Amino acid sequence: IHAITGMDIGDAQAIAGARTAYDALSTLGKAWVGADLATKLAQYEQAQTDAAAVKDAISALGSKDELNDGNYAEKTQALETAESLYSGLVRIYGKENADKLAPNAPAISEYRAAYEAAKKLAEIKRDWNRVVEMVDAIGSVESITVDNVVAKEEALKATVDAAKSFRDIYSNDPNFALISNVAEIETRLT
Repeated sequence: IHAITGMDIGDAQAIAGARTAYDALSTLGKAWVGADLATKLAQYEQAQTDAAAVKDAISALGSKDELNDGNYAEKTQALETAESLYSGLVRIYGKENADKLAPNAPAISEYRAAYEAAKKLAEIKRDWNRVVEMVDAIGSVESITVDNVVAKEEALKATVDAAKSFRDIYSNDPNFALISNVAEIETRLT
């Protein structure tokens, strides 16, 4: 009785010890412990089982420091799985108990922040690459002919507008500094 009443939901060792003690009892001893305490023991064991899946999913994410704009998309499913399992743990056992059961849970929010930063950088690079592609499509001054001068002017205007829009949207983003050729391309457009 003392082993079961003294258990903490996050203490796997105490729960295993209570199970060992309970299983060692005779039928009469188990009846003396009572159904309520036997149920509590089973519930805590189930909580440990549920938590193991959460902890494994969080560990499977790996290091947030390994996330980058090139590989973040590969981690989407794993991150969503870890978040979903943890949310289920919170829903069933409450936030305080879920944090006891899965002490590595703070890694989810840290990983999500790194994931979002990598995703944002990928978005910025993708949008910038569109501008660069537009610049490349215009071609050199030597490629301008009487037949294509109007089309080239229109393409140049659209490209200048796209570059300005890019700067307006992203210039305050810390990732903007990671785009190395912005000044070079903007100079080519002037």
